[in-house]
Amino acid sequence: MLKFGKPSGTIGKCVRNSAVILIWAAIATVIAGCGAVQPIDRTHLFPVTVNGKMGYINQKGEMAIAPQFYEAHAFSEDLALVSVGDEGTAKEGYINRQGEFVIPAKYEFAQSFSDGLAGVSSSSLEAPPLFGYIDRTGKYVIPPREGSGNSFREGVALFTPAGAGRSQMIDRTGAPVNPETFNFFFVMSEGRAMVVVGDGQDKKVGYLDSKGRMAIEPRFQKGSPFSEGWASVEVVQGKSSLWGYIDTAGQFTIKPQFHHAWQFKDGLAAVAPPPRGDRVLYGYIDRKNAMVIKPQFHAVQTFSEGLAGVMKEVDGVQKWGFIDKKGAIVIPFAYDHVGPFKDGLASITIGPVNHRKMGYINRAGNVVWEPSK
Repeated sequence: MLKFGKPSGTIGKCVRNSAVILIWAAIATVIAGCGAVQPIDRTHLFPVTVNGKMGYINQKGEMAIAPQFYEAHAFSEDLALVSVGDEGTAKEGYINRQGEFVIPAKYEFAQSFSDGLAGVSSSSLEAPPLFGYIDRTGKYVIPPREGSGNSFREGVALFTPAGAGRSQMIDRTGAPVNPETFNFFFVMSEGRAMVVVGDGQDKKVGYLDSKGRMAIEPRFQKGSPFSEGWASVEVVQGKSSLWGYIDTAGQFTIKPQFHHAWQFKDGLAAVAPPPRGDRVLYGYIDRKNAMVIKPQFHAVQTFSEGLAGVMKEVDGVQKWGFIDKKGAIVIPFAYDHVGPFKDGLASITIGPVNHRKMGYINRAGNVVWEPSK
Protein backbone atom coordinates (compact mmCIF):
# COMPACT_ATOMS: atom_id res chain seq x y z
CA MET A 1 0.00 0.00 0.00
CA LEU A 2 1.05 3.47 -0.73
CA LYS A 3 2.41 5.30 2.16
CA PHE A 4 3.48 8.90 2.54
CA GLY A 5 6.82 9.29 4.21
CA LYS A 6 7.46 7.90 7.61
CA PRO A 7 4.26 6.95 9.78
CA SER A 8 5.67 9.51 12.19
CA GLY A 9 5.84 12.42 9.81
CA THR A 10 9.46 13.15 10.66
CA ILE A 11 11.47 15.54 8.53
CA GLY A 12 14.86 16.83 7.99
CA LYS A 13 18.33 17.18 9.26
CA CYS A 14 19.52 18.81 12.43
CA VAL A 15 20.27 22.52 12.05
CA ARG A 16 20.90 24.48 15.20
CA ASN A 17 18.95 27.73 15.40
CA SER A 18 18.57 28.81 19.01
CA ALA A 19 17.50 32.28 17.89
CA VAL A 20 14.33 30.87 16.37
CA ILE A 21 13.54 29.00 19.59
CA LEU A 22 14.06 32.16 21.66
CA ILE A 23 11.77 34.15 19.36
CA TRP A 24 8.97 31.61 19.70
CA ALA A 25 9.49 31.51 23.46
CA ALA A 26 9.24 35.31 23.60
CA ILE A 27 6.05 35.28 21.58
CA ALA A 28 4.56 32.66 23.90
CA THR A 29 5.49 34.79 26.94
CA VAL A 30 3.83 37.89 25.47
CA ILE A 31 0.69 35.94 24.66
CA ALA A 32 0.59 34.41 28.14
CA GLY A 33 0.83 37.87 29.69
CA CYS A 34 -1.96 39.36 27.63
CA GLY A 35 -5.36 38.68 29.14
CA ALA A 36 -7.20 39.62 25.94
CA VAL A 37 -5.55 36.86 23.92
CA GLN A 38 -7.11 33.41 24.01
CA PRO A 39 -4.87 30.44 24.94
CA ILE A 40 -3.46 28.45 22.05
CA ASP A 41 -5.75 25.56 21.11
CA ARG A 42 -3.77 22.34 21.53
CA THR A 43 -6.55 19.85 20.81
CA HIS A 44 -5.00 18.72 17.52
CA LEU A 45 -1.29 19.27 16.92
CA PHE A 46 0.78 18.70 13.79
CA PRO A 47 4.59 18.47 13.42
CA VAL A 48 6.34 21.15 11.34
CA THR A 49 9.92 22.11 10.57
CA VAL A 50 11.39 25.61 10.92
CA ASN A 51 15.04 26.06 9.93
CA GLY A 52 15.80 22.41 10.55
CA LYS A 53 14.16 22.16 13.97
CA MET A 54 10.74 20.62 14.57
CA GLY A 55 7.81 21.86 16.61
CA TYR A 56 4.01 21.68 16.46
CA ILE A 57 1.20 23.83 15.09
CA ASN A 58 -2.55 23.60 15.72
CA GLN A 59 -5.38 23.41 13.18
CA LYS A 60 -5.24 27.17 12.63
CA GLY A 61 -1.54 27.12 11.83
CA GLU A 62 -0.60 28.73 15.14
CA MET A 63 2.68 27.63 16.68
CA ALA A 64 1.77 25.63 19.78
CA ILE A 65 5.13 24.05 20.66
CA ALA A 66 8.23 25.96 19.58
CA PRO A 67 10.62 24.31 17.09
CA GLN A 68 13.33 22.62 19.17
CA PHE A 69 13.42 18.92 18.31
CA TYR A 70 15.65 16.94 15.98
CA GLU A 71 12.63 14.84 15.02
CA ALA A 72 8.96 15.06 16.00
CA HIS A 73 6.23 12.50 15.40
CA ALA A 74 2.46 12.79 15.38
CA PHE A 75 0.68 12.67 18.74
CA SER A 76 -0.67 9.27 19.67
CA GLU A 77 -2.69 8.66 22.82
CA ASP A 78 -1.93 12.25 23.93
CA LEU A 79 1.85 11.81 23.84
CA ALA A 80 4.27 12.54 21.00
CA LEU A 81 7.55 10.80 20.32
CA VAL A 82 10.36 13.31 19.80
CA SER A 83 14.15 13.26 19.69
CA VAL A 84 16.72 15.78 20.85
CA GLY A 85 20.41 16.10 20.07
CA ASP A 86 22.36 15.79 16.86
CA GLU A 87 22.44 13.28 14.03
CA GLY A 88 23.94 10.03 15.29
CA THR A 89 23.62 10.96 18.96
CA ALA A 90 19.96 11.99 19.27
CA LYS A 91 17.89 10.41 22.05
CA GLU A 92 14.15 9.80 22.00
CA GLY A 93 11.47 10.52 24.60
CA TYR A 94 7.85 11.66 24.91
CA ILE A 95 6.19 15.07 25.39
CA ASN A 96 2.66 16.17 26.28
CA ARG A 97 0.59 18.77 24.44
CA GLN A 98 2.29 21.56 26.37
CA GLY A 99 5.65 20.47 24.96
CA GLU A 100 6.83 19.18 28.35
CA PHE A 101 8.80 15.95 28.59
CA VAL A 102 6.80 13.39 30.56
CA ILE A 103 9.20 10.58 29.67
CA PRO A 104 12.81 11.79 29.31
CA ALA A 105 14.68 11.55 26.02
CA LYS A 106 16.95 8.62 26.87
CA TYR A 107 16.17 5.90 24.32
CA GLU A 108 18.15 4.98 21.23
CA PHE A 109 14.93 3.92 19.52
CA ALA A 110 11.28 4.28 20.46
CA GLN A 111 7.80 3.76 19.01
CA SER A 112 4.68 5.86 19.34
CA PHE A 113 2.16 4.73 21.95
CA SER A 114 -0.46 2.20 20.89
CA ASP A 115 -2.78 0.24 23.16
CA GLY A 116 -1.24 2.16 26.09
CA LEU A 117 2.25 0.77 25.49
CA ALA A 118 5.31 1.83 23.50
CA GLY A 119 8.31 -0.23 22.45
CA VAL A 120 11.67 1.28 23.40
CA SER A 121 15.26 0.21 22.98
CA SER A 122 18.52 1.14 24.62
CA SER A 123 22.01 0.08 23.67
CA SER A 124 25.60 0.55 24.70
CA LEU A 125 29.04 -0.38 23.44
CA GLU A 126 29.27 -3.08 26.11
CA ALA A 127 26.01 -4.92 25.45
CA PRO A 128 23.56 -5.80 22.65
CA PRO A 129 20.43 -3.64 22.27
CA LEU A 130 17.61 -4.40 24.71
CA PHE A 131 13.98 -3.94 23.71
CA GLY A 132 11.00 -3.65 26.05
CA TYR A 133 7.62 -1.95 26.42
CA ILE A 134 6.79 1.00 28.69
CA ASP A 135 3.49 2.50 29.83
CA ARG A 136 2.55 6.18 29.71
CA THR A 137 4.46 6.89 32.92
CA GLY A 138 7.69 5.48 31.48
CA LYS A 139 7.54 2.35 33.64
CA TYR A 140 8.51 -0.93 32.02
CA VAL A 141 5.51 -3.24 31.66
CA ILE A 142 7.50 -5.77 29.65
CA PRO A 143 11.15 -5.71 30.80
CA PRO A 144 13.91 -5.13 28.22
CA ARG A 145 15.41 -8.20 26.59
CA GLU A 146 17.51 -8.91 23.52
CA GLY A 147 15.38 -8.69 20.40
CA SER A 148 12.90 -6.39 18.69
CA GLY A 149 9.15 -5.97 18.40
CA ASN A 150 6.38 -4.00 16.77
CA SER A 151 3.55 -1.97 18.25
CA PHE A 152 0.76 -3.48 20.32
CA ARG A 153 -2.61 -3.56 18.64
CA GLU A 154 -5.73 -5.20 20.02
CA GLY A 155 -3.74 -6.60 22.94
CA VAL A 156 -0.95 -8.40 21.07
CA ALA A 157 2.36 -7.62 19.36
CA LEU A 158 5.10 -9.30 17.39
CA PHE A 159 8.40 -10.04 19.16
CA THR A 160 11.54 -11.47 17.56
CA PRO A 161 14.21 -12.72 20.00
CA ALA A 162 17.77 -11.78 19.03
CA GLY A 163 19.28 -14.38 16.73
CA ALA A 164 16.03 -16.31 16.39
CA GLY A 165 15.06 -15.09 12.94
CA ARG A 166 11.43 -15.99 13.63
CA SER A 167 8.74 -14.10 15.51
CA GLN A 168 6.12 -14.91 18.12
CA MET A 169 2.87 -13.25 19.09
CA ILE A 170 3.08 -11.94 22.66
CA ASP A 171 0.49 -10.58 25.08
CA ARG A 172 0.70 -7.51 27.32
CA THR A 173 2.78 -9.42 29.88
CA GLY A 174 5.38 -10.30 27.25
CA ALA A 175 4.43 -13.99 27.31
CA PRO A 176 3.98 -15.87 24.01
CA VAL A 177 0.30 -16.32 23.13
CA ASN A 178 1.22 -19.76 21.80
CA PRO A 179 4.47 -21.56 20.88
CA GLU A 180 4.09 -21.06 17.11
CA THR A 181 6.75 -18.96 15.35
CA PHE A 182 6.54 -17.19 12.00
CA ASN A 183 8.76 -15.45 9.47
CA PHE A 184 6.87 -12.22 10.06
CA PHE A 185 3.41 -10.93 10.80
CA PHE A 186 1.84 -7.50 10.83
CA VAL A 187 -0.08 -5.67 13.55
CA MET A 188 -3.49 -7.00 14.50
CA SER A 189 -6.42 -5.38 12.69
CA GLU A 190 -10.05 -6.29 13.30
CA GLY A 191 -9.10 -9.58 14.95
CA ARG A 192 -6.75 -10.70 12.19
CA ALA A 193 -3.00 -10.31 11.69
CA MET A 194 -1.49 -10.87 8.25
CA VAL A 195 1.34 -13.44 8.42
CA VAL A 196 4.00 -14.54 5.94
CA VAL A 197 4.99 -18.22 5.92
CA GLY A 198 7.51 -20.13 3.79
CA ASP A 199 10.62 -18.93 2.03
CA GLY A 200 11.56 -17.63 -1.39
CA GLN A 201 9.07 -18.46 -4.12
CA ASP A 202 7.13 -20.61 -1.65
CA LYS A 203 6.12 -17.62 0.49
CA LYS A 204 2.41 -17.35 1.16
CA VAL A 205 0.21 -14.93 3.10
CA GLY A 206 -2.39 -16.02 5.65
CA TYR A 207 -4.05 -14.50 8.71
CA LEU A 208 -3.76 -15.25 12.43
CA ASP A 209 -6.41 -14.69 15.08
CA SER A 210 -5.73 -12.99 18.42
CA LYS A 211 -4.62 -16.30 19.94
CA GLY A 212 -1.91 -16.77 17.34
CA ARG A 213 -3.84 -19.51 15.59
CA MET A 214 -4.08 -19.70 11.81
CA ALA A 215 -7.58 -18.37 11.09
CA ILE A 216 -7.14 -18.12 7.30
CA GLU A 217 -4.73 -20.62 5.77
CA PRO A 218 -1.75 -19.19 3.84
CA ARG A 219 -2.77 -19.38 0.20
CA PHE A 220 -2.33 -15.85 -1.08
CA GLN A 221 0.62 -14.24 -2.85
CA LYS A 222 0.13 -10.90 -1.10
CA GLY A 223 -2.43 -9.23 1.12
CA SER A 224 -3.43 -6.22 3.17
CA PRO A 225 -4.55 -5.81 6.79
CA PHE A 226 -8.30 -6.04 7.36
CA SER A 227 -10.27 -2.82 7.13
CA GLU A 228 -14.04 -2.43 7.37
CA GLY A 229 -14.37 -6.21 7.58
CA TRP A 230 -12.49 -7.10 4.39
CA ALA A 231 -8.88 -7.56 3.25
CA SER A 232 -7.52 -7.31 -0.27
CA VAL A 233 -5.51 -10.37 -1.38
CA GLU A 234 -3.64 -11.48 -4.48
CA VAL A 235 -3.89 -14.96 -6.01
CA VAL A 236 -2.33 -16.60 -9.04
CA GLN A 237 -4.79 -17.41 -11.80
CA GLY A 238 -3.17 -19.03 -14.78
CA LYS A 239 -0.31 -16.85 -15.98
CA SER A 240 -1.48 -13.75 -14.15
CA SER A 241 -1.98 -12.56 -10.58
CA LEU A 242 -5.21 -10.85 -9.64
CA TRP A 243 -6.50 -9.11 -6.53
CA GLY A 244 -9.87 -9.55 -4.82
CA TYR A 245 -11.38 -9.24 -1.34
CA ILE A 246 -12.01 -11.72 1.49
CA ASP A 247 -13.91 -11.56 4.78
CA THR A 248 -12.54 -12.57 8.19
CA ALA A 249 -13.49 -16.21 7.47
CA GLY A 250 -11.32 -16.20 4.35
CA GLN A 251 -14.24 -16.33 1.93
CA PHE A 252 -14.12 -14.18 -1.20
CA THR A 253 -16.56 -11.28 -1.11
CA ILE A 254 -15.28 -9.86 -4.40
CA LYS A 255 -13.63 -12.40 -6.68
CA PRO A 256 -10.06 -11.77 -7.91
CA GLN A 257 -10.26 -9.50 -10.96
CA PHE A 258 -8.03 -6.46 -10.36
CA HIS A 259 -4.44 -5.64 -11.24
CA HIS A 260 -4.21 -4.16 -7.75
CA ALA A 261 -6.64 -3.47 -4.92
CA TRP A 262 -6.38 -1.36 -1.79
CA GLN A 263 -8.15 -1.49 1.57
CA PHE A 264 -11.69 -0.22 2.01
CA LYS A 265 -11.90 3.11 3.83
CA ASP A 266 -15.02 5.23 4.15
CA GLY A 267 -16.89 2.55 2.21
CA LEU A 268 -14.72 2.82 -0.93
CA ALA A 269 -11.58 1.05 -2.15
CA ALA A 270 -9.06 2.05 -4.82
CA VAL A 271 -8.59 -0.57 -7.55
CA ALA A 272 -6.81 -0.85 -10.86
CA PRO A 273 -8.40 -3.04 -13.55
CA PRO A 274 -6.02 -5.17 -15.67
CA PRO A 275 -4.14 -2.61 -17.77
CA ARG A 276 -4.16 -2.29 -21.50
CA GLY A 277 -0.48 -2.14 -22.31
CA ASP A 278 1.70 -0.59 -19.63
CA ARG A 279 -0.76 2.04 -18.46
CA VAL A 280 -2.19 1.31 -15.00
CA LEU A 281 -5.06 3.56 -13.91
CA TYR A 282 -6.88 3.56 -10.57
CA GLY A 283 -10.50 4.19 -9.74
CA TYR A 284 -12.71 3.40 -6.74
CA ILE A 285 -15.32 0.69 -6.11
CA ASP A 286 -17.98 0.36 -3.43
CA ARG A 287 -18.73 -2.80 -1.46
CA LYS A 288 -21.07 -4.01 -4.20
CA ASN A 289 -18.13 -3.92 -6.62
CA ALA A 290 -19.65 -1.03 -8.54
CA MET A 291 -17.03 1.30 -10.08
CA VAL A 292 -18.24 4.57 -8.56
CA ILE A 293 -15.19 6.59 -9.64
CA LYS A 294 -13.86 5.50 -13.01
CA PRO A 295 -10.17 4.56 -13.40
CA GLN A 296 -8.25 7.72 -14.32
CA PHE A 297 -5.52 8.26 -11.73
CA HIS A 298 -1.86 7.21 -11.90
CA ALA A 299 -1.53 6.82 -8.12
CA VAL A 300 -4.01 6.97 -5.26
CA GLN A 301 -4.53 6.88 -1.53
CA THR A 302 -7.37 5.53 0.57
CA PHE A 303 -10.19 7.85 1.63
CA SER A 304 -9.83 9.64 4.95
CA GLU A 305 -12.34 12.10 6.38
CA GLY A 306 -14.26 11.93 3.11
CA LEU A 307 -11.36 12.89 0.81
CA ALA A 308 -8.65 10.92 -1.01
CA GLY A 309 -5.31 12.00 -2.41
CA VAL A 310 -4.94 11.18 -6.11
CA MET A 311 -2.25 11.83 -8.68
CA LYS A 312 -2.49 12.84 -12.34
CA GLU A 313 -0.18 14.26 -14.95
CA VAL A 314 -0.57 18.02 -15.35
CA ASP A 315 1.28 19.45 -18.35
CA GLY A 316 3.51 16.39 -18.36
CA VAL A 317 4.29 16.64 -14.61
CA GLN A 318 2.83 14.32 -11.99
CA LYS A 319 0.91 16.27 -9.35
CA TRP A 320 -1.34 15.36 -6.42
CA GLY A 321 -4.71 16.75 -5.43
CA PHE A 322 -7.85 15.53 -3.63
CA ILE A 323 -11.22 14.17 -4.70
CA ASP A 324 -14.44 13.61 -2.77
CA LYS A 325 -16.42 10.35 -2.69
CA LYS A 326 -18.22 11.28 -5.90
CA GLY A 327 -14.93 11.71 -7.73
CA ALA A 328 -15.15 15.51 -7.92
CA ILE A 329 -11.84 17.34 -7.68
CA VAL A 330 -12.09 19.44 -4.52
CA ILE A 331 -8.42 20.41 -4.18
CA PRO A 332 -6.53 20.97 -7.46
CA PHE A 333 -3.51 18.97 -8.63
CA ALA A 334 -0.77 21.24 -7.34
CA TYR A 335 1.51 19.24 -5.04
CA ASP A 336 4.45 16.87 -5.41
CA HIS A 337 2.97 14.67 -2.70
CA VAL A 338 0.22 14.72 -0.10
CA GLY A 339 -0.69 12.87 3.07
CA PRO A 340 -4.16 11.76 4.14
CA PHE A 341 -6.47 14.11 6.00
CA LYS A 342 -6.40 13.68 9.75
CA ASP A 343 -8.09 15.96 12.26
CA GLY A 344 -8.99 18.36 9.48
CA LEU A 345 -5.54 18.88 7.92
CA ALA A 346 -3.45 17.09 5.30
CA SER A 347 0.28 17.41 4.72
CA ILE A 348 1.53 18.70 1.38
CA THR A 349 5.03 18.65 -0.07
CA ILE A 350 6.62 20.65 -2.84
CA GLY A 351 10.04 20.64 -4.46
CA PRO A 352 12.55 17.98 -5.60
CA VAL A 353 12.77 14.76 -3.58
CA ASN A 354 16.01 15.71 -1.82
CA HIS A 355 14.86 19.25 -1.05
CA ARG A 356 11.16 18.91 -0.37
CA LYS A 357 9.32 21.27 1.91
CA MET A 358 6.25 20.20 3.87
CA GLY A 359 3.20 22.22 4.88
CA TYR A 360 -0.50 21.69 5.62
CA ILE A 361 -3.82 22.47 3.98
CA ASN A 362 -7.35 22.28 5.35
CA ARG A 363 -10.36 20.62 3.73
CA ALA A 364 -11.13 23.80 1.79
CA GLY A 365 -7.68 23.59 0.20
CA ASN A 366 -6.44 26.67 2.06
CA VAL A 367 -2.81 26.57 3.16
CA VAL A 368 -2.62 26.84 6.95
CA TRP A 369 1.16 26.30 7.08
CA GLU A 370 3.38 27.25 4.16
CA PRO A 371 5.74 24.43 3.13
CA SER A 372 9.03 24.69 5.02
CA LYS A 373 12.02 22.59 5.99
